[in-house]
Amino acid sequence: MTALTFGQRFTPATGPDARAGDAFSDRAAPTAGALTLQNLLTAIGSGYLETICAPCGLEPMVCGVLIWDVAGPVSIDPGDLVLAVGVAATSSAFPELVDLAGRAGAAAVAVKGPLNDAWISSLAQGAGITVFAVPRELAWDQVHAVVRRAIATASATAEDSDAAPSRDLFALAAAAAADLGGPVQIHDAGMHLLAASPGDEFGDPWRTSEVAGHPPSELLGWLRRTGLLERVRGASRPIRVGPPGSPSRLVTAVRAGTEVLGFVSVSEGAVPLGLEHEATLLEIARMATTSVIRLRVAEDAERRLRSDLLRSVIDGTGSAFVLASRLGIHADEEFRLIGFQPHGGVCGQPIEQIQVHGLVELGMEGAAHGGLVATSGSRTYALLPSAQQAVHEVKELAGEILGQATHQLGVAMVAAIGTASSGLARLPTARAEVDRVLQLLSAGNGPPLATFDELRSRAVLAELRELAAERPHLLHGHIAMLREIDRTQNTQYISTLRAYFDSACDPVEASKRLYVHRNTLRYRLRRMKERCGLDLLDPNERLIAELQLRLTVET
Repeated sequence: MTALTFGQRFTPATGPDARAGDAFSDRAAPTAGALTLQNLLTAIGSGYLETICAPCGLEPMVCGVLIWDVAGPVSIDPGDLVLAVGVAATSSAFPELVDLAGRAGAAAVAVKGPLNDAWISSLAQGAGITVFAVPRELAWDQVHAVVRRAIATASATAEDSDAAPSRDLFALAAAAAADLGGPVQIHDAGMHLLAASPGDEFGDPWRTSEVAGHPPSELLGWLRRTGLLERVRGASRPIRVGPPGSPSRLVTAVRAGTEVLGFVSVSEGAVPLGLEHEATLLEIARMATTSVIRLRVAEDAERRLRSDLLRSVIDGTGSAFVLASRLGIHADEEFRLIGFQPHGGVCGQPIEQIQVHGLVELGMEGAAHGGLVATSGSRTYALLPSAQQAVHEVKELAGEILGQATHQLGVAMVAAIGTASSGLARLPTARAEVDRVLQLLSAGNGPPLATFDELRSRAVLAELRELAAERPHLLHGHIAMLREIDRTQNTQYISTLRAYFDSACDPVEASKRLYVHRNTLRYRLRRMKERCGLDLLDPNERLIAELQLRLTVET
């Protein structure tokens, strides 16, 4: 690993003799392979750079990585990622560095902790530059090496935009339509449209996804109800389908081994589709495999970046603004958070958590535009724009995922649906709500799925119980005295009070619950007041007594 030298900068060398990974050079002009900040984060993965604030989003280009020398004259050039080596985030030198980097047009500044996120964010906003945090346990030379490698790789592997996989798929669809004599469409595994031949009609429900941004729900529902979706996925030959309101067509799966990557279909035109069309469609599906894989790899990288951003925000360390810009929504957008967790709280094996994440992600693919999934610990969270779906629809979706987890993975899970919230900055609060419900569902014997509103009273009691555990004096008083009397004198004051409160303070109903005469109940209540001073006619005393009772008896 190359040792750090202060004041040195790495940029990808250019020209006919350039090689990926060439060492430090003078500042070069930005190359075609220069990375945006978002692509850099995707390329190096999580664990190296954590976004504290990105006032201009993650679109600025990274053209080089500069090791800052606080003691020597070092120039910062546009596009530099400045590593603040030896500059503490709490020192007076750090604001000067941020300001200097902002005025020079640098891409970002990276600094180690301890960090004051609010103060650093104000500095970043003032200078108009992104600031990253580097984990304190990570060596600077590791960060430098991985960023340097990402820049060099991007420069060496920059491709002509005409070779993009999406363009390849559109060209393939056009050629296939000319050969087959009918409109051709290529979809991914979630029925999102990837490419279509020219002249294909937008009124066709198979192409609704191109306009709406998500698979046509009516079509997907029809395919599932009729069992045709599973038939197409499992068949080795094209299957003829005729959905309502759409022309008859042949559909076959695009496969990599046994995995289904997507679907290719051709609509019947003037010439009926026959065996020769089936053979041609199979060949087209085979030819589409490479482009679909390349497109999927790019989408997976983008999905990983978004997932990392969501995890950092719900953990309270990331920027809600950056997440919103990455999702293409407003930072004050309404959202709803869903949480999934194995019943009992912990996954058996790491691979099990990966499978759960994939299952939730698959379930969310067609649910709503902007849906996003992230895993933190043993819990998997899904972010949905709340305006897209009603609560009952979200419950149905979560219920389907729970059923699939049981049948496909053999994992019993619980799911919690948070309340609708405005502003992604409230994600940590929404996560706390969801976690509370997951804890209640996982510990109890009730249903495996609930909303926070459905369990709000139990959630509040659970939080009060935790508060009482931290401050035991809150449980001192009449209930503690009655509990001690029951223990030492074999009385039944606590069970009597519990029945009385459960009956809404109705002595007749309470006596039925206890299987005693109502005069016996009244006698016990009178004796409680005589022995410890509990006055149930006083509304404040009654409220505190019931709270103390439920906090110490409820499970």
